[in-house]
Amino acid sequence: MTNTNSADGFATISVAAVLAESAKRTPDSIALVVGEEQVSYGDLWRQTRAYAGALRARGVGPGDAVAVLIPNVPDFARVYYAILSLGAIVVPVHALLKAREIEYVLQDSGAKLLICAAPLLGEGAAGATASGIDVLTVMAPDDGGFPRLEAEAVDAEPIRTYEPCRPSDTATILYTSGTTGKPKGALGTHFALVEQTSTLLTSVMDFQPGDVLFGGLPLFHTFGQTVVLNTGLRAGVTIVLMPRFTGEDALKLLAKHNVNIFIGVPTMYVALLEAAKTVPDRPSALRYGISGGASLPLAVMDRFRDVYGVEIHEGYGLTETSPVAAFNHVGTAPRPGTIGIPSGVLISKLPGPRWWTALSCFPTANWVSWSSEATC
Repeated sequence: MTNTNSADGFATISVAAVLAESAKRTPDSIALVVGEEQVSYGDLWRQTRAYAGALRARGVGPGDAVAVLIPNVPDFARVYYAILSLGAIVVPVHALLKAREIEYVLQDSGAKLLICAAPLLGEGAAGATASGIDVLTVMAPDDGGFPRLEAEAVDAEPIRTYEPCRPSDTATILYTSGTTGKPKGALGTHFALVEQTSTLLTSVMDFQPGDVLFGGLPLFHTFGQTVVLNTGLRAGVTIVLMPRFTGEDALKLLAKHNVNIFIGVPTMYVALLEAAKTVPDRPSALRYGISGGASLPLAVMDRFRDVYGVEIHEGYGLTETSPVAAFNHVGTAPRPGTIGIPSGVLISKLPGPRWWTALSCFPTANWVSWSSEATC
């Protein structure tokens, strides 16, 4: 798989611009929070450029696939945008995979390197060894036994800015659940991922600069990666990351950080309702919730409104649609039991003889029910 750099004279785009442009606009605003750590937009982009410099020194360049096995911590964002800044391809790896499953993802994607958080090295390093590729760590002690990206970033020359890419260049390879066989890699292009943020911020979701978003969805998954990370950072919000979700701890974070928008799957909403029975904290700044990934029971939606005083806007998407295909648009009263209306133009890049499938799904008045086929 070869991405073509900007020298070919085509119009260019990059998902890395999401962070770079927000850092230029509001460098002192807080981008990410995890525990007691806060990272500003300016610092996040500076650290990302340093990481990219270290990866470039290792020979990573346009079209190279680099696997990422990191939980919901700031290092995920640093590594994600560093890879994209070089015109390389991010291959997020599910944090619960075993070594043999990781080996399959690494071999199938053609990854030349695995960047793995220290707590996940047990399975990650074994999978990389079986695949015959190198491992770089983050979040590891100095004597952890593997080369540390943080240390190499100190010695490397940071990149000046991101590498512009063609709109059709692959930015990510996300592996689906494999319900009909082995997992298959869905290719996300720079255009598809950036256009998704444009669509969501223009007419679908209400993210404003200074808003605080809940970041408990796994960032290796398309929902958390595109809707929370990319769209959130493009809007200039603060994302409160949560590496391991529990209802009780999530409720405390919502209250402590004055979270405005909760983004989750139905089981997370159920967990918040259970937590409300024993945890007195309440998120006074919460404006609305966003739900996807599975059908949200009407009883949960009604109970959440009673307990927390806000509506949940439900939608539907696929990894192949980058991911939001239909949604109950914020600003319009949600219709319970539906996934709303189509959200925009969706472009999917599929492996095989026919590379492109374009689905024109301009917003209409047609509401889609979970019980029907969710097609455009």
